[in-house]
Amino acid sequence: MKVELKHIDLAFNSKVLFNDFNLTIYSGQKMWISAPSGAGKSTLLNLVAGFVQPHNGSIYVDKLLLNGENVQKIRQYVGMIN
Repeated sequence: MKVELKHIDLAFNSKVLFNDFNLTIYSGQKMWISAPSGAGKSTLLNLVAGFVQPHNGSIYVDKLLLNGENVQKIRQYVGMIN
């Protein structure tokens, strides 16, 4: 399994959290995300879980585009600790 974030743009109010952000995570891979409060760590997890939609860009889970039609199916395969 692979999770891909491609060219993600996201801002809240006037604060830009992600600008052309790209990330690929492979099954079994562990990541540590460390940043100051408000930098977008929880928002990144919420993007992958489909709770937040990017302004631009795409998110794929195993080549399946994350969208409203398949978000429930994707959530069966994605786990996170926040």
